[in-house]
Amino acid sequence: MGLFDSFIAWIKCPYCGKGFDAEFQTKALGCLGERWEIGDKVEVPELEIKEGIVRNCIASHCCDGKTHRFILGDIVIKNGVFVGILNIRKEKSV
Repeated sequence: MGLFDSFIAWIKCPYCGKGFDAEFQTKALGCLGERWEIGDKVEVPELEIKEGIVRNCIASHCCDGKTHRFILGDIVIKNGVFVGILNIRKEKSV
């Protein structure tokens, strides 16, 4: 069992269009509760990350003040630094 690692970035909600600081979480890295903002060097023990995309990270947003909706995004890392989020989209219902 591990913790989620988080990437923080300002995005526009794909549901309502409002901008907010989203916290995208993943268990694809160190699972140590690490937290990065755009411009931070992504350092994970026993893992060297130079370039890549961490796909399908998840965030949530409350558009109407009552209902939390899930948002997916792909984290972009270049030269070992968190540079942004691509492919921001609504989570598809199962």
